[in-house]
Amino acid sequence: MHIGTGKFEGKEIKDNHEGAPLSTRILTIKESIFEIIGIRIHEASVLDINDTNGMYGIEAISKGAAIVQFLNLHDGDRELIEENLKAVGLNADDFILEKSPDEFFFQETSISYDVIFFRSIDLHCFELLEKVLNFQSENGVTVIQYPDSNEFSLVDLPEGFQVIDTRQVETDKFSVILKKK
Repeated sequence: MHIGTGKFEGKEIKDNHEGAPLSTRILTIKESIFEIIGIRIHEASVLDINDTNGMYGIEAISKGAAIVQFLNLHDGDRELIEENLKAVGLNADDFILEKSPDEFFFQETSISYDVIFFRSIDLHCFELLEKVLNFQSENGVTVIQYPDSNEFSLVDLPEGFQVIDTRQVETDKFSVILKKK
């Protein structure tokens, strides 16, 4: 896989641990998501949670995000993101948070992010969505990837949040959530 646009355009990063390439549909969704986010990504603060290879955060850096941080539940994913950051010439220590998502989301802080990419890998992660949304700045967006299953539903979002787009690819859904003023 390669970075689509920006200062890292054309740079190769690894797709996943097994070496199997990501489907072209997933890559098309990634492009669509960045079209929806649009200019918000410029100078944005970005949090990329549970991304298996860092493709969203690295693309955000490439497109001009000011701050990008990665937060991962699994060490294997963190190692692949480190490798991919190095592949585009970045120091992984500057971008990867060492806390677990649980530790991060249950801390008291005033940190907020303009854009959040959140891959919900299981029901426990999905239950963290409200905590994730607490870190979203006003007029910010959260992109959540979650299994297309009856167990996962976005009908009860906190007040002030609205789903502005949802796409389905293979066995996952991708929803873009806007925090209104």
